[in-house]
Amino acid sequence: GSDKDKRIFLRAARTVDYGALMEVMNALRGAGYLKVALVGLESGDSK
Repeated sequence: GSDKDKRIFLRAARTVDYGALMEVMNALRGAGYLKVALVGLESGDSK
């Protein structure tokens, strides 16, 4: 959608390269999505 005021939540597996995650975040910011949050897994979730 085009609602750039919505918050976007990102969650990535531990195997995802940090640089790749930062590229996604920078692409979102460049597209005007400024409300981006990282979501952590709960301690019991290791998958």
